[in-house]
Amino acid sequence: MKKPVIISAFIFSIFSLFSCTESPKQQQHPLADKKNKTTVQDPAVVENDATDETSEENSIYPNQQENDNAMEIVYDMTENSFCIAMPKGWKNIALMHRLQAGPKTLVTTVSPDGNTVIYFGDPTLPIYAFPNPQMEMMYSNVGMRSPYQFLYYIDAETYFNNYIRQRFGNLEGFVLDGKFENKALLEKQERDMKKAGVQFQITNVSYRFHYNSGGKKINGVINGCTVIAGTLWLPEVSGFCTTDDPEKAEALMNTIANSRVENPQWRQLQDQKHQQTMAQIDENTRRMTAQHEQNMANIQASSQAHQQRMANLQQASDARNQAWAQNQASQDNSHKQFINSINNEHTVMDASGNTFQVDNYQQKYFVDKTNNTYIGTHGTVTLDDLRRIKGINFENFTETQIIR
Repeated sequence: MKKPVIISAFIFSIFSLFSCTESPKQQQHPLADKKNKTTVQDPAVVENDATDETSEENSIYPNQQENDNAMEIVYDMTENSFCIAMPKGWKNIALMHRLQAGPKTLVTTVSPDGNTVIYFGDPTLPIYAFPNPQMEMMYSNVGMRSPYQFLYYIDAETYFNNYIRQRFGNLEGFVLDGKFENKALLEKQERDMKKAGVQFQITNVSYRFHYNSGGKKINGVINGCTVIAGTLWLPEVSGFCTTDDPEKAEALMNTIANSRVENPQWRQLQDQKHQQTMAQIDENTRRMTAQHEQNMANIQASSQAHQQRMANLQQASDARNQAWAQNQASQDNSHKQFINSINNEHTVMDASGNTFQVDNYQQKYFVDKTNNTYIGTHGTVTLDDLRRIKGINFENFTETQIIR
């Protein structure tokens, strides 16, 4: 039961080596400083004698002759769980995205001219559990939605061959140029896991592709891996799209990935919460089983309590998504649409001009402005239709329009 948190601790280290090129040496940078705003109390500080000297080591691209665009430190905007070096002057986002099954690191940077986008992580990728009839029946009996999707393991090449075609296959002039293997990546991952005292089964694949946009050729790379840890497995992805030199974009992606520093106090706090959560889950499971045998009414009450907890988690997730969307307000419409296409999201607006981030699986959305939860429906559904649903108060819901 401890695997999910362990996996999340290693997701970004997996992607720090996704390029075949040799990464430049990285200067150590502080985890927290006086300018940092954090939700973690008394964040730990990694001491470092920072220098303002310009050199090849703090250039955006390795072997750059002039330091005409240095890196800056960007902090996780949601939990202060990590900091990372990103290109100064670019549109940078770094955050910890909370799924029901665990946290995931999301990092995106866009060049000032919009010609290069580099990203780590996809919030729509789930965490999978191997099919387990007993676990599936347990969730079904108490009316709970499993935090995992039940699916047998799929290797990285098969999984991401389908992924890249779904994400980019419909773009103008899309061509999958082919895959390239990186044995050094797998070897480095194995060394890192051995050093950390854990062992996962990992498969990796990298694809090069290109497509056309606005009369320009866009070169892209996707690096994917699937990781098995006990009864769970998950896919993760990083990549870039650029109209400029793809080798420079690849080198910059390495530079960013290798600079990430985790907040050790945040990690300690997550481990403590994980132990408490696992202990509580074990206790709840025992109590739910006994209640099921003795009194179905008690099971129903437990289910309602769990649903409230899920609603609170969803509310917190929606709030972070809204903050993330507001951070994007300065970007042009084409960049916004590109990021939304990666995240499988829509931006919607209510009659008062308030915007919200929702998934893009429905045609119409109704938002409860008191807690930022939403319901997606077909395009013909009205608010009066929703009021017929028993058990949900729709008085605070308002219809929104998708911003295209």
